[in-house]
Amino acid sequence: MLRGGDLAFSWRSAPQAQPMAIPMAVAAGLCAGFLHIPFVAAWLVVFPLAGMLYLIAREATPRLAARVAFFAWLGFWSVHLFWLPQSFSELFGAGSWVSGLAFWVLMPILWVIEAGFNTGMAWVAHRLTKTNLGMVFVHAMLLVLLEFIRHRMGALAFPWGNFGYTLIDTPLVHLAQFGGVYLLSIIIVLCAASVAAMALLEWRGLVVSAIIVIAGLVFGLTRPNLPTPTREALLVQGNIDPRAKVSGLSNALEVYSSLAKQATSNAVVVFPEAALNLYELTPLDFSPSNLPKIRRLIAGVADIRKGARLNSVAAIKSTVLQGTSTKAHLVPFGEFFPLRQALSFIYNPIFSIIGYGENYGGLELRYETRTLELDGERFGTYVCYDSVFPDVSRDRVLDGAQVLVNVSNDAWFGRTWGIEQHFMMGRMRAVETQRYVLRAGNTGITAVIDPYGRVLQRSPIQQRLALEAKYALQTGKTIYVQFGDWAVLLAAILAVIGMVLSRRENDTW
Repeated sequence: MLRGGDLAFSWRSAPQAQPMAIPMAVAAGLCAGFLHIPFVAAWLVVFPLAGMLYLIAREATPRLAARVAFFAWLGFWSVHLFWLPQSFSELFGAGSWVSGLAFWVLMPILWVIEAGFNTGMAWVAHRLTKTNLGMVFVHAMLLVLLEFIRHRMGALAFPWGNFGYTLIDTPLVHLAQFGGVYLLSIIIVLCAASVAAMALLEWRGLVVSAIIVIAGLVFGLTRPNLPTPTREALLVQGNIDPRAKVSGLSNALEVYSSLAKQATSNAVVVFPEAALNLYELTPLDFSPSNLPKIRRLIAGVADIRKGARLNSVAAIKSTVLQGTSTKAHLVPFGEFFPLRQALSFIYNPIFSIIGYGENYGGLELRYETRTLELDGERFGTYVCYDSVFPDVSRDRVLDGAQVLVNVSNDAWFGRTWGIEQHFMMGRMRAVETQRYVLRAGNTGITAVIDPYGRVLQRSPIQQRLALEAKYALQTGKTIYVQFGDWAVLLAAILAVIGMVLSRRENDTW
């Protein structure tokens, strides 16, 4: 039996690794990781991804393919997530031994774990197929399924690395209103698989990919102009030291009060994540403070009513609480600490050393999907990390949201790639739902994003300011909002088709 045309080998011969496969795979992975960093030409990730798919597919056995895949994806994740150690440095204090431990131990472990997931998919793709060409296309579709699995891992979900986000600054991004970011991922991996197939002297995939891309470009380039937005918002960026705030040593309320005074009477004011502590008082009383009586306020709050400590968003009208909405996803090892009580003998000393106190890490998760209403406007609010989960903003729009509001705190990212990656992923929510997104970040990025994913206004980071913004109310539901992540099912179907075709006795690709 032969596998893969000119890359075929006899089953009687001992399988041998392809020469230079691992160094070439590492180089391709590093390049793909770098190109996945947000910038306008991120779509070029298609080419190193094609190299990764080709190098993995030409290996003779699942074991050899998995070995090449591991090193390729280790290169990808080590670059794509290189900013994470900076987050730990900001969280625990620059130069501390905890930061060093996070960089030299925890981060490489994370890169290995993430690469391990991709390695498993490569092994599965090789087992399911009989030709190199089939391996390329099945593996590509399994990458989309893996993106979805990462999204659905509960408290340990980590949906970074989705290739669909690389299209955010291209006309193809408009297709997200039909199938969300996973439809865009299918386009990217299909194009990459088609380029890889060229090395196997197969051109039909390239023709199909070209047709899809051209149709998507035509659709994206012919979108009608949006009406000029007229409603007013004031997005407050307090630039508060997050460590001081956690330790109770900041003057956050005074800062927010001062910046909010710039608001006009018609503006909705938005404070970032955890800007206020919310107590169960009616009418709501911020004393002792000089917070002005803002007519309409949406604020990130630490909600500690009824004995729970929740990360929430509150809608307030003239100091009277109108409603709250809780965070849907807590950040693993930032807000959510696995086995917090059982491992308190480990956690407590660490939190004490860095000055957070032994009770740190006690946030609770109580997901309440709701929109918040002020003067007849329905705001779909969500907190920071929630913006990388498409289902959260989709739920808000299904609940009647006319505009999305993302309160955030990216201070932990410092000036690293992480802050831009997070912002890039949040922009996709605007396209999927065809809603304006008002984003208020503690240190930035504070911005207004229109339903086409375009950034209308944005702030510089790590500055104290209030951004005067315009937005509009949107109605209607996109195909993505109505039907959700159907593109994941499409990827699964395409993977099955690729498997069946590759296992035919006479390869007809």
